Amino acid sequence: MSNILIRDVDEQIVERIKRKAARRGQSMQQHLKRLVERDAGMSLLESYEAAERIAAQFRAEGRTFSDSTELVREDRDSR
Repeated sequence: MSNILIRDVDEQIVERIKRKAARRGQSMQQHLKRLVERDAGMSLLESYEAAERIAAQFRAEGRTFSDSTELVREDRDSR
């Protein structure tokens, strides 16, 4: 794992972050780590693009998959 150091953060901002973290029962490090991980995650557009690349690869290999919409509807309606 890597470490990140952020220099020259205004003390008022640091205090606000500490308070937010405390309200969530977290340390400031846990709170900031969660924020960084969430921000670095895939966006919805990136997720769609990744899914399309995988689907294109499957199509190129001649693989096909049925549409499960009707099966999902039947399952949902049976409840």
